[in-house]
Amino acid sequence: RYSARLYGFLVRYLGDLTLAEDALQETFFRALRSLKRYDRKRPFAAWVYKIALNTARDILESSRWEIPSEIDPSMTGAANPQAPQSDLSLRIKDSLKSLSPEHRSVFILYFWEGFSYQEIAKILDCPVGTVKSRMHYGSVTMKRLLKDMVGMF
Repeated sequence: RYSARLYGFLVRYLGDLTLAEDALQETFFRALRSLKRYDRKRPFAAWVYKIALNTARDILESSRWEIPSEIDPSMTGAANPQAPQSDLSLRIKDSLKSLSPEHRSVFILYFWEGFSYQEIAKILDCPVGTVKSRMHYGSVTMKRLLKDMVGMF
């Protein structure tokens, strides 16, 4: 049920299809291992996205992985990672790598995954104000990076 959405999130966050596949597999393994600790009063999506985000962070923090300097051009949304893309889509995905992991996660969870600020705060285990601040910083940075494309549409 969550596989395609989580995969899309991980592809955008990590910037690499192979890393995203590995992270997705590890996410489901970790979720299965800790299923007994899941609090049924909280949304399942927030819980599993938090596991996915922590898995992706672990991958990036390990000494042998880093975000590629150029995002894989075959990346798109969760439904079809190999679909052709517009120049704008490629520029947006390429610009994401310039955001810090904290700002990138908020940006992706809000714009691509459709979570509210409150849901993102639960996923990241931080105050809503922190989510808003990270969103503001991420938006300002993305606007600056994509300013030459504004007005083309």
